[in-house]
Amino acid sequence: MGRVKESVQPRKTQLELPICIDFETTEVTHSYSIRKLGDDDASLAKTQRVGDALIRDLVKQVEEDLVILDRKICQPQPQLSEADGPIVQFRKWAKQFYLEGDPRAVNR
Repeated sequence: MGRVKESVQPRKTQLELPICIDFETTEVTHSYSIRKLGDDDASLAKTQRVGDALIRDLVKQVEEDLVILDRKICQPQPQLSEADGPIVQFRKWAKQFYLEGDPRAVNR
């Protein structure tokens, strides 16, 4: 399942495509598209700098997320609050994508 995010300043689109390889590995492809800030050399150079900064920030965010994702476990009966939103419905829907045979998926 891919996820698309859009922001306004600078106008960019980010496409995130996670692919489950096996029980231990998920490959995530990130694609960015940003609007050119102009056609002259200075604007194109600025667009390149903005793009480079976005990539640096993405790498930083992914490295920070890995600390959490490496320790993430399935809680069959998590304690939820109303602020968690419709997570129960989402979990029921997502169950169709679970891999059979994952020893960590007991009681899902």
